[in-house]
Parts: sequence; structure tokens; C-alpha cells
Amino acid sequence: RRSMPKLLPRLLLHIGSDAIMAMLLALCVGEPPALEPGMPPMPPQPNPSESWVPYAELVPTLLGNVDCEDPEGAQNSAALLCALLAATQALPPCLHETPAEAKETCAQLVSRCLSAADNTVNMPALEVTLQLLERCREGAEAAECAACRSSLLDAVAARVDNFFVALVATPKLPARILRFVGA
Repeated sequence: RRSMPKLLPRLLLHIGSDAIMAMLLALCVGEPPALEPGMPPMPPQPNPSESWVPYAELVPTLLGNVDCEDPEGAQNSAALLCALLAATQALPPCLHETPAEAKETCAQLVSRCLSAADNTVNMPALEVTLQLLERCREGAEAAECAACRSSLLDAVAARVDNFFVALVATPKLPARILRFVGA
């Protein structure tokens, strides 16, 4: 437990690696339960790994990584964030505990959905934004979800033209895929 705050930033430097991503996914979310056909999905669980994975560090770093220069790092950060949102009951603390910071975090996430330089969509940021909006809609009764939803919708309203461009823009494919499809 004591070494995790030192280890986590080092692991996150290599989030673009599929091996590091798989390890973080297993540590933070765990393996999905095997379901028999026709069985309902399992409800979200409390954050069991929060006691030893410092979510207060992890989530803000992942949110910042959704527009990093490494496309694999951005994609893996978004995938881990979406998995955390889907697998846990509570929203990450950085999205609701301090209202001013939460509002700024939501505004930054929405602003990352579209590159101002060339109007290309940032799919990892857009995926996280839409997943977070969906999560807040599902948890509509919780005050933390209402505050987060309000902050996200305010940020979308402030940049509505850019947000709609992001929704219809052709996503930029990562280099590892472009080499197969040709550009």
C-alpha cells in the first residue's frame, strides 16, 4: 500500500502499453463475472480497490491523458476511465467533491473533445464524456451525479458548435491501424 503512490505515476507513464493497460484494468476493475446466457448483468460494485489504488491520483491523471500525444495512451486512458465508470457505484471524487474543481474538470474534458487547431475529433475524450453523461443519467437521484451532469451539460452548451462538430467528424485513426488501411 505504501509503495502504490510511488508506483502509480510510473505505471501511468506507460499507459499506452497494452500490457500495462491490462494490468491496471485487472487491478482497478477486476475480471468481469462470467454470466450464463439470459442472466441479467451484475450491478456496479463499490470501489473495492480504492483502498489500495489511489483513485484521487488515478482518475485526474487519466482524464488529463485523454488528449496526450500518444494515441495509444489516450485510448487506453479513456478505456480504463470508461471501465471504472461502468464498474463502480460512486463517481470519482474529482468529479463531485469540490464543486469548483469538478466544474473545471468537466469543462476541460468537454474542451478536449475537439482539437481547436484542425477540428479533428478526440475520440477518447468524446467516449469518456458520453460515458460520464450516461452514468450521470443513470444515477440521476444522487446529488453527486446531478452536479456532475450539470457541469458537463453547461460545458457542452458553452461549446455546443464544437461539440456537434466532434460528434460528426471523422475520427483520426491511430498509427498502428493506419498502416493496415493506408491513408
